[in-house]
Amino acid sequence: MIETWLLEIAKGIGKMFLNPMLYWALFLVVISGSLRIYKERHQFNTKVKDLFTEWKGTFPFVLLSFVILSLITVGAGMVLSYETILILNIVVILLSLTTRFTLLSAAYSVGITYIILYFLPYIYQNDTYFQDTNFQGLAILLGLLLVAEAVLLFRVKQDDMFAELEKTKRGKWVGIQHLKKMSILPLFILIPIGTIEPFASYWPYVTIGGTTFGLFLLPMCIGFDYRVKSSRPMIAKKTLAQSTLWIGILTLGLAIGSIYLEVLSLVAVCLAFLLKEWMHYSFRMKENKGKHFFSNLDEGLQILTILPHSPAERFELIPGEIVIKVNGKRIYNEEDLYESLEKTGSYCKIEVLDLDKEKRVVQGALYEGEHFRLGIIFVTEPYDTVKRDLQKEDGEQTAIALE
Repeated sequence: MIETWLLEIAKGIGKMFLNPMLYWALFLVVISGSLRIYKERHQFNTKVKDLFTEWKGTFPFVLLSFVILSLITVGAGMVLSYETILILNIVVILLSLTTRFTLLSAAYSVGITYIILYFLPYIYQNDTYFQDTNFQGLAILLGLLLVAEAVLLFRVKQDDMFAELEKTKRGKWVGIQHLKKMSILPLFILIPIGTIEPFASYWPYVTIGGTTFGLFLLPMCIGFDYRVKSSRPMIAKKTLAQSTLWIGILTLGLAIGSIYLEVLSLVAVCLAFLLKEWMHYSFRMKENKGKHFFSNLDEGLQILTILPHSPAERFELIPGEIVIKVNGKRIYNEEDLYESLEKTGSYCKIEVLDLDKEKRVVQGALYEGEHFRLGIIFVTEPYDTVKRDLQKEDGEQTAIALE
């Protein structure tokens, strides 16, 4: 018995490495990170975060989720056919072509897979494929992955966010923070081909061909990308995570009920899709109507983001805070900041307004070779825009001189 399970576990792990989804997910992380770095260099004249930052720090979450979800799916006897896994992989790959991590939510990937498999038997009525689908299992998987997505969103820290500059309709440059993360979440499921025999009357709760089963380590991609521009990013994160968690719990409850009333699985999937869409829509509307949180202010320079391993990170400065004084000098623009830093030598004292508009002072030593801007990126015009303006100005002066 134990030898049989160990053998099937080894086979299941091996099958994951034959699954193109694993390699596609790695490729997706690289492409997404490369596009982000390209934009960072054009807007800030520097790379802010590393290539794999969207994926970085997810290993503890993945390990814990893998253990818990696998115990649930295998312990409950969730069987998925190879056809179901194939369609699920195709759907995830097609959704990820947009490089929008929000579409990797199980509400879309598993939900669309469910709908496709629901209607395929009507299209291919004389085909033996796609006739046996565990719809209850798909609905339960959707609910479990939504709960996992909520946990991943709860775990996002201030350092995990990605900054961007955007021009408003009035021609003003403002800052945006992306709540953005992606994770490859593997979990064991049962397939109707293998050597494992049922060990309880309820196991598996849905039989799809055959009487023995194998294990398959299914790599699932989950992710999100929310543009935060009028709320405090950490408050927005908490609100979005709570909403996702409630959607996941409701979906999971209906999916479990579908074991006794099959139509509830369809209700669960449709409801998850609609509630997730409503959550995204209401969040966008709220962000578009609100006052921009990151913008140019008269009282000083607002921090948009902090470069990793910089003096600003060591001083524990936070995006959203406003630099008002450096070494006792009032700061209104970056020129004032540079002038103050040139006179400091190896020591720096910074006065800021925190997120609650209360003053606080940070200070410390500056070491040789550290970033001359302290590693702070402010809400200003993008580097490319300033560069073009300077080139245009130089060109005009040259033309005047030639005349």
